[in-house]
Amino acid sequence: MLEQIEAAPKDAILGLTESFKADPRKEKINLSVGVYQDETGKTPLKPGQRDGWLKQLRAKLGQQEVEVYGIDPRTRAGLVLVEADYRMKLIGMGLEEGTIDVPSYLSMIKVPPGKSPPPMDVLRWWFTLNYDSVVASAEHDSFEIKGQGVKVLSENELLAENGQRVHTGESDTLNSQFAQNFTKHFEELAVKYPVYAELRNLCDMALVGALLRAEHIPDKVRWQMSYFGDPKQYEVPVANTPKLVDTVINHRVVNQTNIIVGVSGGVRIDPKSLVRGKAIKTDDYGLLKATRTSSVPDKTDETRSRWWWD
Repeated sequence: MLEQIEAAPKDAILGLTESFKADPRKEKINLSVGVYQDETGKTPLKPGQRDGWLKQLRAKLGQQEVEVYGIDPRTRAGLVLVEADYRMKLIGMGLEEGTIDVPSYLSMIKVPPGKSPPPMDVLRWWFTLNYDSVVASAEHDSFEIKGQGVKVLSENELLAENGQRVHTGESDTLNSQFAQNFTKHFEELAVKYPVYAELRNLCDMALVGALLRAEHIPDKVRWQMSYFGDPKQYEVPVANTPKLVDTVINHRVVNQTNIIVGVSGGVRIDPKSLVRGKAIKTDDYGLLKATRTSSVPDKTDETRSRWWWD
């Protein structure tokens, strides 16, 4: 897991490190797999029995436990992490519509006649950072963030007999394809579902916060954070946060065979590696310096004295 940080506003601004996951309980996975194997070992289910069997399997899987790390889960940021991840899984399982270029995982399954469908692995999809680099001027007084901000990664997990999920570090073709499609067409998805745009804003904010801390920028600009840095002065609004979510499960009949897929994952935002040491690249062309120079307010502008910064 990522390192824990305090959820106070000062830390949320200067070192946002967030992680979220929603995982089925181990004993529930083990039970559901046993049910699946028992049922599919018998005669094929008739169409009229399928819905009831799926309902029973969903009930046996139960709900997934939600855990948020590094930030108060009651904040808007915490809620966005949970919603964005859950909606991504709904799209993957075909329970919520994606875009024309982001079909569900289930819809991409093609099984030639006489061949077996994919095994019932646990599919793992999760959001993480997707930045090319952070670029700084030679004086480190201006910075540029390059990259889309968010991407989806994938992995196939195995299930041990005790229900324990085993990381493989690998992702099959279809699993990878869904993650790549989601990443490539993130812009269109963010327009259709604004929660993804909010997630990207959180990623940007996390990276900027890490940059402020790594470069000691508040000290350089003599920003004491007397208001935003004091939780008693600046109270972040909070709301009720989900502790459990319904298991995302769907099916598709391929060559008269039921495909059942379990999904896990979450959101992992850890920007420290992008601002540590030599990770920050220097702008050798002077473009950032020129941009900074042109953006400095005119000293004769009377409105400068009206600017409020904490």
